[in-house]
Amino acid sequence: MKLVRLFAVAALAAASAAHAYDVGDLTCEDMGTFGSEAMAARTHGTSKADYLKSLEQRPFKADLDRRNATDIALLIYDRLGDTLYDEKAAYGVIRTDCTAGQKKQR
Repeated sequence: MKLVRLFAVAALAAASAAHAYDVGDLTCEDMGTFGSEAMAARTHGTSKADYLKSLEQRPFKADLDRRNATDIALLIYDRLGDTLYDEKAAYGVIRTDCTAGQKKQR
């Protein structure tokens, strides 16, 4: 499982290069949760269109939160979903990338 997670981290690094996330009032843990939720939906057969529609209907505190959730969902559905083992891996990869981006931003 560690090998799968390591591969997923490498895939995310290649896909996003640890970009700084504008997280607003959210934490990198919140970002990881977005990744975990998107991975769970994908794993359970929810189409990308249906999941994105559910995000449009979800109450968020700010437009930035919605944009972050949408961007992470697209990353999971379009780039990382086939390389991640499960929701826990998605959480870890997104949180780790967010944390690296935040450190890079400082």
